[in-house]
Amino acid sequence: MDASPIARRRCVSIVNLEILPVFAYRQLNEITADKLRVLRNEVKARVRPPLQHTFAVIVKQVYAFAPGTT
Repeated sequence: MDASPIARRRCVSIVNLEILPVFAYRQLNEITADKLRVLRNEVKARVRPPLQHTFAVIVKQVYAFAPGTT
């Protein structure tokens, strides 16, 4: 991810507006690929392609750094 302040604000915004309302109180092992696919499709219907890509990168990074999810 970019280190610019604008990119950081965009990432924080996506996490706060799109990801946390759906998955805030679930553990990573409770979030299935199907649930992520549904959320991705909902996000895809609402936001521009650059934000769709940022959403995908954020989700990928969460699972890349989460212990025991590989």
